[in-house]
Amino acid sequence: MEWGFTLLELAAALGIVAVLASLLLPALNQARVRGQTVQCLHNLRQLTLGWHLYADDHGDRLPYNFGVADTRRTILDGTFLNWVNNVMSWELDPDNTNQVWAARGGLGP
Repeated sequence: MEWGFTLLELAAALGIVAVLASLLLPALNQARVRGQTVQCLHNLRQLTLGWHLYADDHGDRLPYNFGVADTRRTILDGTFLNWVNNVMSWELDPDNTNQVWAARGGLGP
């Protein structure tokens, strides 16, 4: 007698695995979305904490929020007065996620 799976047994096993996977995938997707939400809330909390600490250290004043021209001028001058020294665009520009500009801004230190 040979030991092995028949084609029907193999198809049934694959069917069961497919059903279990289809039940599991939405739960995994929800967990991924929830993780992104928690990370976003954490980032927002850290930014809010930075704003409060800056205001406490600077006589209840907030860092500057210059327009595009003034922000570029302070970057060229090396004064870095803006709260984040970057001009973000809607393009795929690496400066949009440049952490050095954020660290050199008013909230960074």
